[in-house]
Amino acid sequence: MEVYFVLIAYVFLLRTLFIRVESDSQKKLFLAFSIIPIILLMTLRSQKTAVVYDTESYYDFYSLAAKSTFQELMKGTRFGIGYALLNFSFSKIFPNPRVIFFLEALICNVAIAYFIYKNSENVFLSVIFYISLGTMTFIFTAFRQAIAMSICLIAVEAIKERKLVPFLLLISLATTFHVTAIVFLPMYWLSRNPISMKNILVVAIVAFSAFKAIGMVAQIANILFSVNYSVGDGVGLMNGFVQILIYLAAIFLMYVLRKKNMSTLFFNMVLWGFGIFILRTVLLSAERISFYFGTALFIALPTVVMRFWKNERVIVKTLVALLAVVLFIYRMKYLEIGNYRFFWQAG
Repeated sequence: MEVYFVLIAYVFLLRTLFIRVESDSQKKLFLAFSIIPIILLMTLRSQKTAVVYDTESYYDFYSLAAKSTFQELMKGTRFGIGYALLNFSFSKIFPNPRVIFFLEALICNVAIAYFIYKNSENVFLSVIFYISLGTMTFIFTAFRQAIAMSICLIAVEAIKERKLVPFLLLISLATTFHVTAIVFLPMYWLSRNPISMKNILVVAIVAFSAFKAIGMVAQIANILFSVNYSVGDGVGLMNGFVQILIYLAAIFLMYVLRKKNMSTLFFNMVLWGFGIFILRTVLLSAERISFYFGTALFIALPTVVMRFWKNERVIVKTLVALLAVVLFIYRMKYLEIGNYRFFWQAG
């Protein structure tokens, strides 16, 4: 846990060094220095886990890629061709499987930093929310899906510029790492839905219908994504309750501020992220799918803070950042990666 305290303190220290992170150059420097220790933590962590075995399987797959032909590597694997090519290409030059930890961390964190740089009204708060709201810990373990999510974040720029072909190419690329990235495809068209009560009610109805027909939803997902999602492995309403409140607060405040040039794209990402996240109460895997959309929270939340509390920005920003840190520390107490171990540490 100590390494995470150091990380948080480091980010706050950076904020004091960059007193006014407003110019493009300051934002780039702040983001670059912010993600460096995160990349290091992701690269140097132990692959040995007792609960979540993803990292160990990715470590072994890279080792296998180093001594296999591409045809041999693809036999019997469930990993997408994009992820397999990434492993195969680099393992022939750098056979140490620690490299895949670095590559995944680099790709995902650079994409996150780019996403924040292009869209955030307060990069410091965005970094704090990236660390505290689950996205960073998701990237720690879900290599393939995290890379797919990161490519989707880059595709957000194509949505904003209404460039359909580049968007489709990026989503296609993302699916070669994890087929679930296809869920982000409708966002190109959904992004223009207005910030309105009607839109909120539509998503609520869709989410409620999916909740009531969760068995069928899981079966369809299993067929489409070649996975094994099982109904009944949800965690109940109280587990994740704070995250639900955060989603609701973001949706409510963006709705209140809808006449102040709020982004319909990020509103719809947050809205659909919430609609999917709520399904985790009965289908735990829904949380993973929600990350494709929930990343908009660390754009939406700083936006509402900057626009809703104009006269009390410093106080509110500080309070919000500290509350996010408290949430992060609380969460890490119950996650396996909360007990961080470097790869050279035994046990």
